[in-house]
Amino acid sequence: MAGYLVMKEMDLIELYQLLSLYRRTYLEDDETIVAGLLEDVGRKYRHVSGGKDIRVAHNPREAGRKRKYTPEQDARIAAIREAGKSIRETAREAGCSIGHVQDVLRKNRSEKHGCMEINKNTPIYPT
Repeated sequence: MAGYLVMKEMDLIELYQLLSLYRRTYLEDDETIVAGLLEDVGRKYRHVSGGKDIRVAHNPREAGRKRKYTPEQDARIAAIREAGKSIRETAREAGCSIGHVQDVLRKNRSEKHGCMEINKNTPIYPT
């Protein structure tokens, strides 16, 4: 395989993200060699990953803050609150902070009403 570079899925994702950032930052014209490279990397990723779309791949190294609470714990928090407990009592019973209880309730409320939150204070409702 002389002349070929063997790349893993994660490497292809990172290369695609870097090329996209470079194109958005420095290039105005989409008819560039970078656009062709993006297509080539996307094609190679589909081949390596079994047909997945590289445009939806996100955070391949799972960088960032890790979740402290599991989805099961969050569901328990919602259940305790629905049972009529106050936020403070819910936090004490679940063994978490009041802020986390508020975050879980806010997330559940936005999912229930079909909106997407940009930040904690600004829900955006679909039109």
